[in-house]
Amino acid sequence: MQACLCVVGMLLAAQLSGADSDRYSWSESDAAERSTGADIYPAAPATNTRPEPKALPLPRKVSPAQLLVDLAKRGSSFQLQGIPLTLSDALAGASSRSEQSKCVGLYWQLANSVLTYNLAEREDTELAMLQDGVLPAGRVWQDAGTKAKDTIQTDLQTVRVLQYRLQKKLRRSGKSTLPLPSDLPHARAYETRYGDLFGDRQSGEAAELNRLLELEYSSLTELAGQVEASRGWLDRVRTGQSPQSDGADLLQAYQSFARSRRLFLQAVSDYNNNIARYTELATPERVDTQRLVAMLIKTKSLGENRRGDQAIWRTSAEQPADVSGLGREAPRTYAEPERITPQRIGPSESTQDRSILVD
Repeated sequence: MQACLCVVGMLLAAQLSGADSDRYSWSESDAAERSTGADIYPAAPATNTRPEPKALPLPRKVSPAQLLVDLAKRGSSFQLQGIPLTLSDALAGASSRSEQSKCVGLYWQLANSVLTYNLAEREDTELAMLQDGVLPAGRVWQDAGTKAKDTIQTDLQTVRVLQYRLQKKLRRSGKSTLPLPSDLPHARAYETRYGDLFGDRQSGEAAELNRLLELEYSSLTELAGQVEASRGWLDRVRTGQSPQSDGADLLQAYQSFARSRRLFLQAVSDYNNNIARYTELATPERVDTQRLVAMLIKTKSLGENRRGDQAIWRTSAEQPADVSGLGREAPRTYAEPERITPQRIGPSESTQDRSILVD
């Protein structure tokens, strides 16, 4: 009898272990493929029990550039319309260095607002998926859902206002010409080349930006790690919560995860604004459009992008014009109808980083 009980216990343990090792992810397509769940989980008893949690993936190290590519992907409920606009095209009509700087500032402001709007849409979807695992969902979940939808509308209106503002700057008119940024901000290390560019020329602001940009990139790397750490914490809270729980701890863990992503996007925005200001101090006179774009962002060549790697290369404040790899070959962040896949943080990429100065 004891031997039989041992065998039964071992079989049950193996079944539970197998179920835990093949948990669901955030992906809607993945959920559809496993919609029956009969081959993974045993049939639920006919009681008001909590559904089996759909687990987030385990945290992993991710670079700021990878995370940014992931956050730029849009979902099926994307409501924005507009004409894809590269940074190069936005700068084409600027007649002075001051005008160039204003165009860059508006372009990055709009790009950040679109990224923030994308995130608001994603948060609404993720909250709904999490709430499905809480029975019954209390008032706190309803309030969170309402707030998420309000945030979508606020972020959407912010984007539309900035679209008209940039459109006016570009001297265009009509809803059919509203711009949508198609170049991602820079999210890799930036080579200031302070000694080469300034030499004996005194610029207190440039000297401080020289130090600040290095610190900001370190902060971006740390913030990207915090996003993954908070994702992992959310997964542990979710899979470990009691069926009797009201899900308050789960909601709190998710809100921490959501805040970490928004902090990351704001840090990317600040980083690129400071890069733009540094290039203005380094080159106070009007700069050729392609050269200026190369000082702000540097994309890979057409052949490399066709191989599927959309990462942005490291750039610096002193770049020659490189027409072949600029403007048209940047990652198309808002023009392509990609569905959100929160379980994947961008494509795999090489950990080796190099400057285009040695190309």
